[in-house]
Amino acid sequence: MAPIAFLMFCKHYAAQCTADGDASKVTMTADVYAQMVAVNKAVNRKIVPDAAKGGMDWSLETRVGNCNDYAIQKRDALHAIGFPMAALSLIVAITPNGQGHLILSVRTDRGDFILDNLASRVMPWAETPHKLLKRQSADHLMQWVMIEQNTEVAAAN
Repeated sequence: MAPIAFLMFCKHYAAQCTADGDASKVTMTADVYAQMVAVNKAVNRKIVPDAAKGGMDWSLETRVGNCNDYAIQKRDALHAIGFPMAALSLIVAITPNGQGHLILSVRTDRGDFILDNLASRVMPWAETPHKLLKRQSADHLMQWVMIEQNTEVAAAN
């Protein structure tokens, strides 16, 4: 099931919540990786962190926010430069200190890469320190699939 805050976000930003038949993976090249790094750094610098901000109001415009705002703005920025929406999945996670967290995953032909406001480095999925709980389905962005031991499992319809 999708997080309630995501469903509310989709009411305001409907175009962010459909894949429109896009490819579900990007071909990893040096340029693609450089674009991911540039977007990760730019959004991490643009938004002033505010842990006290509630997690229910996700915004593409805010300059003060929490992990939700970072993740959706990175997703929007990558999509704006040509990354297919179906390759960009939001992931609900738990940080090593036990806090709820939202990060972005980019599916590539060389595996998934994580963009995270708590890290300056874009890292392969296996290197994230977080416990990954659920993510958007590549086939249906409104559906979320559970993750077991940081490995995606099939969604129950």
